[in-house]
Amino acid sequence: MATATETTRGFTGVRCVHCGDVDTLAVKLDDVSTLVCRECSEDVTVDELLAVVAKLQRLVKWLNTAPAIED
Repeated sequence: MATATETTRGFTGVRCVHCGDVDTLAVKLDDVSTLVCRECSEDVTVDELLAVVAKLQRLVKWLNTAPAIED
Protein backbone atom coordinates (compact mmCIF):
# COMPACT_ATOMS: atom_id res chain seq x y z
CA MET A 1 0.00 0.00 0.00
CA ALA A 2 1.28 3.45 -0.93
CA THR A 3 2.12 5.87 1.82
CA ALA A 4 1.00 9.49 1.83
CA THR A 5 4.42 10.65 0.62
CA GLU A 6 4.73 7.98 -2.08
CA THR A 7 3.16 9.66 -5.12
CA THR A 8 5.10 8.11 -8.04
CA ARG A 9 6.80 4.89 -9.06
CA GLY A 10 9.50 4.92 -11.73
CA PHE A 11 10.26 2.64 -14.65
CA THR A 12 13.85 1.90 -15.59
CA GLY A 13 15.14 1.45 -19.11
CA VAL A 14 12.27 3.39 -20.70
CA ARG A 15 12.75 6.64 -22.66
CA CYS A 16 10.48 9.65 -22.45
CA VAL A 17 8.76 10.12 -25.82
CA HIS A 18 9.10 13.89 -25.44
CA CYS A 19 12.64 14.63 -24.19
CA GLY A 20 14.32 11.25 -24.74
CA ASP A 21 15.69 10.93 -21.22
CA VAL A 22 15.98 7.39 -19.85
CA ASP A 23 14.78 6.27 -16.42
CA THR A 24 12.66 9.38 -15.84
CA LEU A 25 9.12 8.06 -16.41
CA ALA A 26 6.93 7.57 -13.37
CA VAL A 27 3.31 6.64 -12.88
CA LYS A 28 1.23 8.74 -10.56
CA LEU A 29 -0.24 6.34 -8.04
CA ASP A 30 -3.40 8.41 -7.80
CA ASP A 31 -3.89 8.29 -11.62
CA VAL A 32 -2.28 5.26 -13.22
CA SER A 33 -3.58 6.02 -16.73
CA THR A 34 -0.77 8.46 -17.52
CA LEU A 35 2.95 8.57 -16.85
CA VAL A 36 4.89 11.74 -16.19
CA CYS A 37 8.50 12.47 -17.08
CA ARG A 38 10.48 13.67 -14.08
CA GLU A 39 12.92 15.48 -16.40
CA CYS A 40 10.64 17.50 -18.74
CA SER A 41 7.39 17.24 -16.71
CA GLU A 42 5.40 16.16 -19.79
CA ASP A 43 2.64 13.58 -19.51
CA VAL A 44 3.14 10.36 -21.51
CA THR A 45 -0.04 8.58 -22.50
CA VAL A 46 -0.65 4.93 -23.23
CA ASP A 47 -1.35 5.84 -26.87
CA GLU A 48 2.07 7.50 -27.15
CA LEU A 49 3.75 4.41 -25.72
CA LEU A 50 1.80 2.16 -28.08
CA ALA A 51 2.97 4.26 -31.05
CA VAL A 52 6.60 3.70 -29.98
CA VAL A 53 5.96 -0.04 -29.58
CA ALA A 54 4.43 -0.20 -33.07
CA LYS A 55 7.53 1.44 -34.57
CA LEU A 56 9.79 -0.97 -32.73
CA GLN A 57 7.70 -3.93 -33.89
CA ARG A 58 8.11 -2.80 -37.51
CA LEU A 59 11.87 -2.49 -36.99
CA VAL A 60 12.13 -5.96 -35.44
CA LYS A 61 10.05 -7.45 -38.27
CA TRP A 62 12.34 -5.85 -40.84
CA LEU A 63 15.47 -7.05 -39.02
CA ASN A 64 14.11 -10.60 -38.92
CA THR A 65 13.38 -10.62 -42.66
CA ALA A 66 16.19 -8.48 -44.07
CA PRO A 67 18.72 -10.29 -46.22
CA ALA A 68 22.28 -10.52 -44.97
CA ILE A 69 24.70 -7.95 -46.37
CA GLU A 70 27.68 -9.63 -47.92
CA ASP A 71 31.09 -7.97 -48.18
